[in-house]
Amino acid sequence: MIYSITISLLKILSITIPLLLAVAFFTVAERKIMGAIQRRRGPNVIGFIGLLQALADGLKLFVKETTLPSNSNIGVFLLAPVLSFLLSVVSWAVIPFSHTVVFADINLGILYLFALSSLNVYGIVLAGWSSNSKYAFLGALRSAAQMISYEISIGFIILSVAVCVGSLNLSRIILAQQEVWLIVPLFPLFVMFYISMLAETNRHPFDLPEAEAELVSGYNVEYSAMTFALFFLGEYSNMLLMSALSEIIFLGGWLPIIDIFPLSIVPGSLWFSFKVTLGAVFFILTRATLPRYRYDQLMYLGWKCFLPFAIGYLIVPLFPLFVMFYISMLAETNRHPFDLPEAEAELVSGYNVEYSAMTFALFFLGEYSNMLLMSALSAIIFLGGWLPIIDIFPLSIVPGSLWFSFKVALGAVFFILTRATLPRYRYDQLMYLGWKCFLPFAIGYLMFTIGILVSFNWLPY
Repeated sequence: MIYSITISLLKILSITIPLLLAVAFFTVAERKIMGAIQRRRGPNVIGFIGLLQALADGLKLFVKETTLPSNSNIGVFLLAPVLSFLLSVVSWAVIPFSHTVVFADINLGILYLFALSSLNVYGIVLAGWSSNSKYAFLGALRSAAQMISYEISIGFIILSVAVCVGSLNLSRIILAQQEVWLIVPLFPLFVMFYISMLAETNRHPFDLPEAEAELVSGYNVEYSAMTFALFFLGEYSNMLLMSALSEIIFLGGWLPIIDIFPLSIVPGSLWFSFKVTLGAVFFILTRATLPRYRYDQLMYLGWKCFLPFAIGYLIVPLFPLFVMFYISMLAETNRHPFDLPEAEAELVSGYNVEYSAMTFALFFLGEYSNMLLMSALSAIIFLGGWLPIIDIFPLSIVPGSLWFSFKVALGAVFFILTRATLPRYRYDQLMYLGWKCFLPFAIGYLMFTIGILVSFNWLPY
């Protein structure tokens, strides 16, 4: 028993000590890189080119007096930073640094990280509540709403990865990328994950719980000395953790970029460290270059953009194309809100203004026939054509022609509802939507789909 406990303690120290050193030098690298970007001097006095600045800052915080607000709940006030720090360190237990270097290679590694990530919210909420300060409390509420919102999006993104791999074990997710990294077939999810992890870790441009203009320093405004240092260590540890998780899921973990000599002889732990460093640099560059979001923009991005896309991506792989097709067929048939060739305010009735009687009726019949044709095409491509919604009794006995007619009727109703409810677009907006939004996305989605089919050998024969 003593032997096993000693071995476990050594393993814990072998993870914790390098992690704390990595956090220390991460802060120095951040200040140096931001100084270079902003054309000013970073740390350059303590140690060689300022590399020992983090140790000096840590020593300063260690010897300073810890002030305790007189009206705070002292027990909870001190518990909050300890909880945040411990959760950020314990999360590294399931991270595989190489094929053989992992503290706990459990089959539910993703679920373990989700559980600890959810508990991280409590440390911040307890800090804001126990401080008995309205600024700290508002910062804690913001942080809780922000982290919970983006945990949902991250959850669906990782669930999509788990469905592709067929496992929640982090090592198996890495081994599944031996042929091709998942960033290739799942590139849209990779972009969403990298943006979401900024919000999940309260980092710039989403560091709204610490918005100085409104909340001074947010939930940690009443903390000082080592209590503040624990929050600081926990925050930077979480950034490195999210960088590690992103490279495990999308960038092949400890696997080399290309499995050729001499890259193949580089130890996996070095590849792992290199990729985590790339994630850390991403955090630094966003802080140095991007303006801060407004809180309503942050919530809109999480709930109205990322979450629907992540769910749609998990449930229906071609859902974005379905939406684009339905919008595009309005423009293709010159229908409202894109009926700009017939804009009464400018062109009276457009190209058919000089026609009357049967000549006008032929245009009219052709336009409505095209609308029904596009409705039929959308029903065939995306809605299963003559197939029933669910192949169960009594739906299965309904003739296929009736199902097809019903789905075409849905498309016709779509044309009617858009005309009855939406305002007309401007012509420049219509052209921008087609050339700058739909065309690049359609081309990118085509390449992405080809990447998935080739990567997983799903090409139809």
